[in-house]
Amino acid sequence: MFFIKWSSLLLVFPAVLLSALCLPALAIDPRFDLDTRMLDSRFAGGADAASSQKAKKHKPGRAAARSSRYTIKPGDNLYLILMGKYGLSEKQADAVIPRLKELNGISDIRSLRVGSTISIPLPVTGGSTAKKAVLHRRKEDAPAVVQQFSMLRQLRTEGAADLRFVRGVWDHLFPGKWDRTEGITVSGQNFELALDPDRYPVLPAADGGRILLDPSGNLPPLVKSLVQTLDDVRVVSEDPSNARKFYASLLAEARFFSVSENYGIDFGHEPQLTVTSDFKVEKSRESLMQQGIVLLNVTEKRGGTPPSLVAFLAGQGFRLIEPYSAHRRTPPEQGHRLVRIAGAGPLDIADRVMASQDLKYSRDTRVELFGPNDSGLRLDITADRFFESRGERFIVSRFNGDPVFYTLMRLLETRGYRVIILEEHDDFRRVTEKLLTRMRVPAQFDRQPLWPARDLPYSITFPGFLIRDPASGKKTVLTASPVDPLINELVTLNGFTVIDP
Repeated sequence: MFFIKWSSLLLVFPAVLLSALCLPALAIDPRFDLDTRMLDSRFAGGADAASSQKAKKHKPGRAAARSSRYTIKPGDNLYLILMGKYGLSEKQADAVIPRLKELNGISDIRSLRVGSTISIPLPVTGGSTAKKAVLHRRKEDAPAVVQQFSMLRQLRTEGAADLRFVRGVWDHLFPGKWDRTEGITVSGQNFELALDPDRYPVLPAADGGRILLDPSGNLPPLVKSLVQTLDDVRVVSEDPSNARKFYASLLAEARFFSVSENYGIDFGHEPQLTVTSDFKVEKSRESLMQQGIVLLNVTEKRGGTPPSLVAFLAGQGFRLIEPYSAHRRTPPEQGHRLVRIAGAGPLDIADRVMASQDLKYSRDTRVELFGPNDSGLRLDITADRFFESRGERFIVSRFNGDPVFYTLMRLLETRGYRVIILEEHDDFRRVTEKLLTRMRVPAQFDRQPLWPARDLPYSITFPGFLIRDPASGKKTVLTASPVDPLINELVTLNGFTVIDP
């Protein structure tokens, strides 16, 4: 929580009381007359209460003027001017400030030049704002009494988050270099402001500055303005329940050398391992050369990264931080297969592809082309491989360059056989395409992702053929690529059985 000590009032109050008894003709300047109800947490305070009371006494007037001129005085800032002088609500002040800065060429709302005159673009609303603008134009003759110090008013209470995860991330980014008990204090001529570090934590920034966390958005504009008078303090008021937006704002204020969002990096080619992270952080210019790049994942639903992959990334110069790694996703569906097809030649490859489809085949089988009923002729042909599937007969044979062989294969097709002719230069892709095409199995060679990249902070693709079981929907991926131990572990964790027939 925060505290303001109005220490000077203790000294001034007796003198003011004595003056009032001796000089009844003098009155306190109404600009400094503080409504004591504002110290009661049950009192909403601010523009809403003032407006509602005035609304009972005055009828709505004409729309407010579009702009007004104001001369900067010592101690002014834009929030105090708009809310304290012009009677705008906090929401109205937030809406006006971007236009005010643009209109007057102001880059930093904390750096206003005393004595300069600025143009105030007033919102065009009903009578209450119009009357406040008119009151301001009367200046010292009849100063307006508008109290907008919503010191105890909460701006946002939803999405209250446990900041242990945030502190844990900062422990990794700044190991042993920050004090969790450090709070923000601001002192002035007649006030002292202190913020409780448990409720408003302070984190170090890479440039030596400090980041004040306002996780529930409860810091009133007046207090925020006082805090922002400190040159080394930046305030982050994003709601931590929206982790991506919160950390994007937090990392931006940390002033690291480089911060990238939605970062991805590939390892290998066949297969290819892709690691993604919500953020990549380079703390300094030397991070890349010193292999000190930080990957940060803050999206809980994507689950955690296996320790083996974390160790692999560390060996590649990437340090992974996952504050929500204990939250695991739903266990993946089991029953998928990753089949490695590696043969010494076309027929060997064909054998492995047929085995992956659970086909029972025979070798060097004699197939009848013409029998005794065919004009007394009998012609048998030796097929390298023969099998039956879904009521059809298939022949797999190597082409030996003999045109007679080719003619005989075509004659077998006229007798109802489905013939697959393999050539010596056929590789895994070509052999598999011929077999699956003749068997009418829908599959196409491509880079096959084993699971959607959105589900996990890593994904794996294999060049090969993806076959889906029409009944169960289970996947079988045929590939010629080797499967190393890390890839084997990752695909097994995600519901695949690795087969090397």
